[in-house]
Amino acid sequence: MRFAARRHAAWAIATARTKADRLALWIQIPGPWRELVGHNVAHLLGAIIGALPTYEARRAALEEVPEELRAGVEEQVRRVLHVAARRDRHDA
Repeated sequence: MRFAARRHAAWAIATARTKADRLALWIQIPGPWRELVGHNVAHLLGAIIGALPTYEARRAALEEVPEELRAGVEEQVRRVLHVAARRDRHDA
């Protein structure tokens, strides 16, 4: 698959439904793009997964992230949840 821009590649990976689909897209990313695309995927998936309402839903969604991307996505989910918790404390 050819992507017009790295952000399009990241969006395609982040919005893929299954781990296999994400991995298939990830494999097609050229080597020089992988670091930046991986960073963008982590931010996109972190925001998507972090917005899920329950721990179980977030855990299930993280299981659908390929191993190559999981550490970055988990870190981003932690950041999203931390910011949300701080926002809740401030608003209370």
